[in-house]
Amino acid sequence: MLCFITLFISCGHDRSSPKEILDSNPYLIGKWSGTGGFLHVDFAKSMGEVPVEIILAADNTISAKIGEAHLTEIEIAKANYGIELRGVADAKIKDDSNFDKDHVIILLVLPDNNQNIDLIDANFHVKTNYFFDFSMRVGGVMLKKQ
Repeated sequence: MLCFITLFISCGHDRSSPKEILDSNPYLIGKWSGTGGFLHVDFAKSMGEVPVEIILAADNTISAKIGEAHLTEIEIAKANYGIELRGVADAKIKDDSNFDKDHVIILLVLPDNNQNIDLIDANFHVKTNYFFDFSMRVGGVMLKKQ
């Protein structure tokens, strides 16, 4: 139970508008992409590498893609560790897989100061919902600004 409470608190976030977040972190504006993978060894073997792409536009629009799926209903929030993006996948992450979870959370770990960066450490959670999911799959990726 203590583990669940700690996880819940550490993932706390403050819903903000894209404008608020991008105005306070202008270095985020641009296209970020990289190829990552899932942490669960057997699952990672079956899924292979996972391309991740996030576009944070100057007009405050956001688009994201993970694997073969585009994210819809994207929300952005400040979080304890940086920025959280949430979205619903419009397709399977890998077409020929049996994996059909569609809620994606991408966690961007930002530097402590507002320095100009071109590489962000990120991880992603693919789940059935945005809350607790025992069978969620977690992965990691380094996103490079294009």
